[in-house]
Amino acid sequence: MIICDFQPFSIVDDIGFRAFINALNPKYELPDQKTLSEYLLAKVYEKRLEEVKTFVQSNAKSVCITVECWTSCSKESYMAITAHFFVDDPFELKSMLIECAEFEGQQVGISIYKEVKSILDTWELYSKVNFIVTDGTPFMDSAANHFAVAGWSHFGCLALKLNQVVQDALSEIKDTLTKVQIIVNHFEKNIIDKEKIIKFQTNVQNDVQPKSLLKSVPTKWDSVFLMLERFVDLQETLQATKPHLQSDLPFLTMQEWQVVEQSLVILKPFYETTKEMSAEQYLTASKAMVLIKSLIKICDNYTHFEELHTSVKQLANKLKSGMVRRLGDLENNVKIGLSTVLDPRFKLKPIKDPENISILKNELKSKMTDLINKENQTTTSNLYEQQEESEPSTSHSRYSMPIYSLWSEFDAETDKDFAPRSAAGQAAEELQKYLDHSLIKRSECPLKWWQEYKTIYPNLFKLFIEHGNIVATSVPCERLFSKNGHIISDRRARLPSTKVSQLVFLNANKMET
Repeated sequence: MIICDFQPFSIVDDIGFRAFINALNPKYELPDQKTLSEYLLAKVYEKRLEEVKTFVQSNAKSVCITVECWTSCSKESYMAITAHFFVDDPFELKSMLIECAEFEGQQVGISIYKEVKSILDTWELYSKVNFIVTDGTPFMDSAANHFAVAGWSHFGCLALKLNQVVQDALSEIKDTLTKVQIIVNHFEKNIIDKEKIIKFQTNVQNDVQPKSLLKSVPTKWDSVFLMLERFVDLQETLQATKPHLQSDLPFLTMQEWQVVEQSLVILKPFYETTKEMSAEQYLTASKAMVLIKSLIKICDNYTHFEELHTSVKQLANKLKSGMVRRLGDLENNVKIGLSTVLDPRFKLKPIKDPENISILKNELKSKMTDLINKENQTTTSNLYEQQEESEPSTSHSRYSMPIYSLWSEFDAETDKDFAPRSAAGQAAEELQKYLDHSLIKRSECPLKWWQEYKTIYPNLFKLFIEHGNIVATSVPCERLFSKNGHIISDRRARLPSTKVSQLVFLNANKMET
């Protein structure tokens, strides 16, 4: 319970919990707080740490890492690093927390890089890192320069960038949004008026599950969408109860209702994208490119829609310009491009720029050629030895006449058909065959497809292992900090940072049951 649910160590002293354990097994003696926190936690942590480290080191061939920094309400800085890599049996993408610890010292680019490098060296992963995803804070952007020197491609968390884009764009409907927030806040605080909208739904609309208005959270734009959605859902209720309220609220005009409704239509694809990125699994870089291009196209379509209210059209324009400014270079990131091409759901479909297509195809052919040459190195010498042994020596009769084999002329003509192709030729052929292969449905699993076709496209499969593990968000990593905040609050306020780190590590890397 302490690891899985982040219950405080003091739970063992709670009367109700002790009674519960006693009811289950009267003979069981609960350990005290000191035993739990100073002995058992450390023992379990060390054992699990060694297990996870062994698993990662023996399975991870290519690693994408997500890095997130966070400062607690008690001004303690933490850094979390999660490793993403493929494992074979079964073939799947694993995401494992390798560190969540207090970050001591000033949060500047070089310090973050050194801390990340130190952790990766400890885990023997430094040379295996192919991509790094971070939050969008200035010191992380500064650290990106040092990541580049280390040879790591870097991208800021897509979820955070998208949140910034929408937050900026919402300023175009600020006046209407402010009115909505005033109304929502009123019903949040005024219990009597809140009961009136509940009673209207139950008594007049016969709603067995009446709804309340939802309040938005300043830092999360998707909460604004949900607030507006619920506000429109309760439009009839709000208009009907307005004359009976205790306060003279600034209710919306018909035009403002139109602004809210049209804004919801435009924002819905962004909400769906945010929801998908906030799922427990990380968003793959290949899907990220498709989603971003779709959002930009949707915004572009709405900017030409004449029926939109002026402020809503401005909202669409600002969303589009923000997407292009913050995320428009996604297609130019070669590592993300390779990840997309190697995803059998997408391949080259999302990539429109002919130059980028050419760059990615050439990059894949070059990498495949290197793989083929490397594989052939160990067999070429043996092949030549076998050929030399099998070649018949020139024979002559005692009359100095050459003796010809029955098949010698035919073999001489056909040998060229069996001559080994160049590595570059093999690479080009395998790539083209893969690109000509039909796309699988968006809902299908690319890993299952590769498991089935890895012998048909052996070199591309190796590249998929190297690049298909790239993620575009650090959302689950960010959730660790919500857990951290929960751990060090209330009865856990004095919990040392070392124990916070151990608890978070154990929670993130729970044994699968």
